[in-house]
Amino acid sequence: MGKYKLSYKKPSFWVIVTAVIVCVAIVFSLRTDPKTSQNPADDIDTIQYSDTLDNAVSRAILGRNGPEYSDFATESHVVLGTEVNDQADGNSIVTVTVFAMAMNMEFDYMDGWFLEKGGSHMPVAISFDVNEKEEYSLREYWMPMDGSGYGPSIKEKFPSGLYKNAIDTQKYVRGQIMDCYDDAIRHGELSDVDVGNRIESLLEIIMSSPMESSNPQAYIDEHAIEYREIVYIGRHALDYCLSEFDNGNGTGLKGNIMAFACREIMAVHGEEFKGNFSTGQDWYEAYTKLIPQNEAN
Repeated sequence: MGKYKLSYKKPSFWVIVTAVIVCVAIVFSLRTDPKTSQNPADDIDTIQYSDTLDNAVSRAILGRNGPEYSDFATESHVVLGTEVNDQADGNSIVTVTVFAMAMNMEFDYMDGWFLEKGGSHMPVAISFDVNEKEEYSLREYWMPMDGSGYGPSIKEKFPSGLYKNAIDTQKYVRGQIMDCYDDAIRHGELSDVDVGNRIESLLEIIMSSPMESSNPQAYIDEHAIEYREIVYIGRHALDYCLSEFDNGNGTGLKGNIMAFACREIMAVHGEEFKGNFSTGQDWYEAYTKLIPQNEAN
């Protein structure tokens, strides 16, 4: 999966094998969107990360967490590092282990939108045997223990240089939920009109109370679930809100709430700009002035 692709050059199989033999670490080049910078451990060998391996990881996660009681299931993963071993059995040349933060979400569709039905989010270690045709066969899908064994099991399984990121699920959760919501919107073939209708209905609920308050944060705090959904809609919500501002529909309380949501979405993508703004329209005007500067750079 992935919407904001980074370019990569897919390595040949023998390049991968050579990398294993000489124990040379090659820099990752991921194809998926808002992925956080990777931190491979210093004491493990790494390989070039290609679409072929990425697709194998996606299939493994969905194979473990497919839709049982829902209309649609999807996944998002952030690769923390890889490890290779050239002692695989049979016809396999190498075994590749991908250490990742994996999320799966399930959705049902109704009335022009979708509802969350369940999911999970945790660090995983997925091992594949790779033959000379660069075909990936799942060897092991490792998940951490529950309860008090959760942290210790991760520390035992993951290379030391990856443990800190593996234990910090909150570092990745919002971006990964945005990935899954984006997949749900595309799978359900929901239009910009559908997105706009959903955001307006959520804004209406948020603005309904507390009526006695003039502080936008009080409305957001009272309707945290609805506000979070706007943020999770991600780029689609950002595009809609910016369009509302551009059309002069972002004044008052609505504008303030939209500006809060836009800034959170942009922060996940590393695009937030700092500043104090008294109204949502002030924020938007500052944002539009910033765009030409970014394009010039």
